[in-house]
Amino acid sequence: MLSKKDSQTEQDGSRDLVASSEMERLDDTLGKALEGIVVPGKEEQAKAIVTGIIAEMAPIPLPSQMGEYEKILPGITQQFMDMQKEVHRHREKMDAQALDTNKAINVEVIKSNERMHGMVISGEKFGMLVGGAVAVLFIGFAGFMVAKGHATEAVASLGLLGGVIIALRFSKKSPNSEQPQNPQDK
Repeated sequence: MLSKKDSQTEQDGSRDLVASSEMERLDDTLGKALEGIVVPGKEEQAKAIVTGIIAEMAPIPLPSQMGEYEKILPGITQQFMDMQKEVHRHREKMDAQALDTNKAINVEVIKSNERMHGMVISGEKFGMLVGGAVAVLFIGFAGFMVAKGHATEAVASLGLLGGVIIALRFSKKSPNSEQPQNPQDK
């Protein structure tokens, strides 16, 4: 049976094996990535710089470094992992709150647009209003011309009004008459 000290030494040895194999893999990957980019003879220096940058960017130390931390502060690995879980939970909560806020803002924008849409005359309604006013003016002019004894001008103005109405009516494209722009839509 192994003593506590022998067991600890064995655990440290297995950690060191994992750390060294991980570092070898990282070293190989960096060597391949930096190949042809770095000035010959400076590969090791470039690898050290990149490894340092990776270590500083990581939210927790590299596994190869964890063993060293664990030797100094037993249990620190679990604390790092718990801390990262808490950071992840916090991030998810903040993302959910941001989404909820965005949804609420979008709902308010849609409601505001709907309220404003009721106050604004659409282009179609405006066109109908102007067209109706022009038709009333033509009919009024025709009536005035008949009252003054100019029946020919009255008929001509009503004919002109009828021609405009017919031209507008038949110039509108119905949704079924439009040709698909994409030949695959046929």
